Order: sequence, then structure tokens, then C-alpha cells
Amino acid sequence: MQEEQALSAGYGEVYTQEYGKEIVYSNQQIKHDREIIIRGNSMEPDYHYGQIALIRYQNYIDVPGGIYAVDDIERGLAYIKSVYMEDEHIRLVSLNDEKDFL
Repeated sequence: MQEEQALSAGYGEVYTQEYGKEIVYSNQQIKHDREIIIRGNSMEPDYHYGQIALIRYQNYIDVPGGIYAVDDIERGLAYIKSVYMEDEHIRLVSLNDEKDFL
């Protein structure tokens, strides 16, 4: 079931504890914890506005520069970005340099 929440491929997508669900069909079996729609274009050409991201929960970065869904709990925002660890912080990087139009 895909949730009515969104991951930002841009400046941050606000989420809430309340959301609806809709059924999304696929012909592939991929292990995941939840599905979330992508909004924004900063991750193009690899990830597009409206695509569904399959999320597996983990609390560490195992591939520097890998694509991750990041939950900024403090600000209530969620992102899909290329992620790098720098000291005790993470750096979120877009795949393209164009301005993000939501």
C-alpha cells in the first residue's frame, strides 16, 4: 500500500501522522517497509516526480553517496537524496543542479 505522504526531491516535503493509502501494483517482489511518492525534480534523471520509492528502515549509511530516504524528525521533513557522512552530520546532495519546481 502506497501512503499519501511524500519524499522531497527538493527542499523538503512536510509529513504528518495522518495519511491515506492507495494500492500500487507491481510485477516485482522487493523487500521494503513502506512506499512513498517522490515530489520534486532534483533527483532527475534517475528518480522522477510521481514515482514510488520503496523504503527499508535502517539507522546508518552503508554506502557513501548512496540514495536514501532521510527523515528530518526535528523539522518534520522527509527527503530523497544522495547522502554523505561528514563528522557527526550528514550532507544531502541532489543529482542535478536545476532549480526544483514543486
